[in-house]
Amino acid sequence: MTVKIGRLKSGEDVIADFKEVFSGDDEKNQRPIAYQMGLPYSIQVLPIDVEENRGRIRKISEPELFFSPWAPLSKQSEIFIRMDEVISLYDAHDAVSEKYTKIIEAHQDGQRENPAPEKRDTD
Repeated sequence: MTVKIGRLKSGEDVIADFKEVFSGDDEKNQRPIAYQMGLPYSIQVLPIDVEENRGRIRKISEPELFFSPWAPLSKQSEIFIRMDEVISLYDAHDAVSEKYTKIIEAHQDGQRENPAPEKRDTD
């Protein structure tokens, strides 16, 4: 899995498993045209209440983060986005990657907990 944070033109930061999508059948002429984002989540750094935290030193490695599904109404867990919509891709801080991994595990566990309904024989 290639988990990265992508800064989009819209200003959003999205964490996902990013994979390049190529065009063309000929290997020599293939070029990346899009990214496939697996289980993308928007990340927001929550603002610090300055009055409440006055005099406290806060580490940059301990931000308060809010994760929300990037495309919450999508049926698919993989979303495609044009390459020119992504300004930059970078590795997430270890703490951010760990939180994302926990979210993904919970998402996958939720899918296993809700199997298709069993067919019942009628009497």
